[in-house]
Amino acid sequence: MASPAVVEGRAQAERCPRCDGEHELLEHAAVTVNGARLREARLRCRSCRSTRSLFFQIAEALPN
Repeated sequence: MASPAVVEGRAQAERCPRCDGEHELLEHAAVTVNGARLREARLRCRSCRSTRSLFFQIAEALPN
């Protein structure tokens, strides 16, 4: 999953684990953790205002 648009949609579809509220996307960025390329989506709940991060693995682009 390399597309930021796909990451945004999937991240915002996740419900808050505290109150089951909707999230707003604060930002997303490509990060490297232990050599793995990831996209971090930083979210905040619209109801209880708690914050969390979700991580998505960035798939390598394959030749056409």
